[in-house]
Amino acid sequence: MPDFNFQTVVRPLRLAFIFTTAVLSGCATGKSVSKAADVIDDGERNTVLISYDVSLNATDRYNTDSSTSLIVRCGDRNSLGLVPECFSLAIPFAGRRNVDGFDYFTFQDSGARLLQMPYGTFGIESFAYSVVVDIDTQQNCTTSVEKNKLVQRCNPVRTPITANHRNNAPEVNVLNVEPGDGCYAGHLTLVMNDGAVVEYSLDQSGTVPSEDVFRSLPSAVQAAAKRRVTGACTS
Repeated sequence: MPDFNFQTVVRPLRLAFIFTTAVLSGCATGKSVSKAADVIDDGERNTVLISYDVSLNATDRYNTDSSTSLIVRCGDRNSLGLVPECFSLAIPFAGRRNVDGFDYFTFQDSGARLLQMPYGTFGIESFAYSVVVDIDTQQNCTTSVEKNKLVQRCNPVRTPITANHRNNAPEVNVLNVEPGDGCYAGHLTLVMNDGAVVEYSLDQSGTVPSEDVFRSLPSAVQAAAKRRVTGACTS
C-alpha cells in the first residue's frame, strides 16, 4: 500500500492550488507478465492482452521527471468504496507540445501489455496519472558526541511534490475474462490534458491482435502470447 502524502503547492502567478494525495486502493487486479511460463490459465487468472496509444499532457512538470504511470481502474468498488487498479502503463516523457494554443509537457507511448487477470467481468471506470512538479528539500540533522564535543551533521532530504490527475472514463467498456484460451482486450486510445479526457476509445472489434501488437510485447513472451490469445475479451 502506498504511503499517504498530503501536500499543497501554491503556484505563483496562477492563483491555483495543487493537492497531492496518495491513492488508497486494494491489490491490483491485473498482474504484469514477463515470463513465458506465467502466460497461463491457472484456474483463477487468465491471459489478457491490450494494445494502446496514450498521450498524457500536463501544464507543470519538474525538469527531471522522465516518466509517469497511467493507472486504469476497473471492476466493482471494494469495501472502502474504491475501484481497484486494473493495470498500469509506464508512459515516458516525450517533450513539449502545443495543444489548441496551450503549451503542455507530454508523456506519450504506444505498445502492448500482457496481463494475468482474475476471471470476471470488469468495466473500465477511470484513469489517473501523477506528474512531479517540484522537489521539497529539507535538512535532516543529527547530533552526536565526538571527542567530548557536540557535532551536528545535516543531510538534505528531497521529497517529490506531485500533481495528481484523474478522471472517469467517458463510457464504460467491459473486459470479460473467462477460463480457457487467453483474450485480446482491444486497442486503447487515450489523450488527457491535466486530467481532462479529450480523446478516448477502446476498439474491441478485433478478435485477434495483429502481428504488430504481438511484436510490441517483450520477446520473452511473444510466442506464448500468440499461442494463448485467440479471441476477444467480450461476452
